[in-house]
Amino acid sequence: VSKHLAVLKSAGLVTPRQEGTSVYYKLRTPCVKKFLDCIDRVLKENLRATNEEMSGVIDCG
Repeated sequence: VSKHLAVLKSAGLVTPRQEGTSVYYKLRTPCVKKFLDCIDRVLKENLRATNEEMSGVIDCG
């Protein structure tokens, strides 16, 4: 996980904030979250469509 966060930090997508021994990361811009939310919706819709197609295959036996 720390390597992934380091990549995101070096890309300027997150900013770290240290509290004691813990480090918290925050997205730098709201558009990144909107972009990720959009990808999430697309993937969920694709999964739903795939599940519908597969249920048709299973019903045909």
